[in-house]
Amino acid sequence: MCGSKRTMGTDEARGWKKPGECWTGRCSKFHVVLETPDPGDAFACWRLLERNGYDVSWCPGPNRSQAGPCPLVESGRCKLVEDASVVVSSLNLQRSSSRRVVLALERHLPDVPVIVVANGSASKQWPELLAGRRTLRAPVTAESLLASVKEALAG
Repeated sequence: MCGSKRTMGTDEARGWKKPGECWTGRCSKFHVVLETPDPGDAFACWRLLERNGYDVSWCPGPNRSQAGPCPLVESGRCKLVEDASVVVSSLNLQRSSSRRVVLALERHLPDVPVIVVANGSASKQWPELLAGRRTLRAPVTAESLLASVKEALAG
C-alpha cells in the first residue's frame, strides 16, 4: 500500500499484530487465505477468523497488486495458497483477471476448498463460473463467513 511495490503470492497481512500465542507461529491447524482487494475488509475478516481459531493470510489479488499478475494463474504455483486449508475469494468477478484466479485455484489446487463471495449481479452474470462452487452471498456477515469456512473444512 502507500505506493510500495508488492509481490504477488505473499501474505499482505504478515505484519498485522496477532493477539496472544499466535504472534510467534501458527495457532490453528487450519489456514484461511483471504483474497480481497479491500484492506479494511481483509482486516475485519482476518480478525474475526483469527479470534475463532484460524490462521489467516491475505492477498489483495491481481487488480490491487503493483507486482503484476497472479503467480498461480501465470505459473500454476503460489506459496500463499499452496499452504491454505481453505481460500475465501472476494475478488471482483467483473474483472477477467479475478475470474482467472478462481479458475486457477480449482485447476491447480483441486483439494483446497474455495469459497467465492459474489453479489446477486455477479451470480447472474457468471453462472457458469459459480456453478458447482461454494459461494457466499455478499454482503458477508460474521456468521455467514464463519459458517461457510466451517462447512468448507468439513468437506
